[in-house]
Amino acid sequence: MEGAGIQFQRLDWAPAFAAHFVLQRDFLGVGMDEEIDDLVVRVRADRQAFARDVEAMRGTLEGPLASGAERAGRRIEQGLLRAVRTGQFGFEELKAVALRVLDDIAANALRAGIGSIGGDGGLIGLAASALGLPGRATGGPVAPGRAYVVGERGPEVFVPTTSGQVVPNGAGVRDVRLSIAVQGQGADSARLLARSARQVARAVRGAISG
Repeated sequence: MEGAGIQFQRLDWAPAFAAHFVLQRDFLGVGMDEEIDDLVVRVRADRQAFARDVEAMRGTLEGPLASGAERAGRRIEQGLLRAVRTGQFGFEELKAVALRVLDDIAANALRAGIGSIGGDGGLIGLAASALGLPGRATGGPVAPGRAYVVGERGPEVFVPTTSGQVVPNGAGVRDVRLSIAVQGQGADSARLLARSARQVARAVRGAISG
């Protein structure tokens, strides 16, 4: 394309679906008071390399995350092709595509009930309930292989390998510990988590402000 305009050439994909974009601006002077901006955007993607990256990630991530990664790749490619067709492309568009990709992966993981935190390979669902707020706010017993949210300076996930006791850290400091046991089975986990989300949020807010 000659003169003012936009040219698109596809770029190689990096393994983690990071698209690299090269922007080149040429100023063609036409007199002292007139300029033509020729913005050349080259976006070049190797379809075979992209497919290999998807398969490599599928081998690393099992189950729902693998299918989520594959959908992420398709979403990025669709976004770039749309930019090529409309002639509109910028960092805001790239940011929007990236955020939608993250949303896809997270939603896919939630639907599939990802939550194998500790345990002997068993799938722990994502159904969360705020348990024992009065007793756990100042400590309490913990069971092996189960995830607990602890930490007086911010939430931290704690998965003990043996049974034990959470002990308050100091008498002069207000110590708030909220334990959320993560349990559930398969496909019901996502539904239970969605139903319990507001209850958990209220419990956390009450434990912090109380």
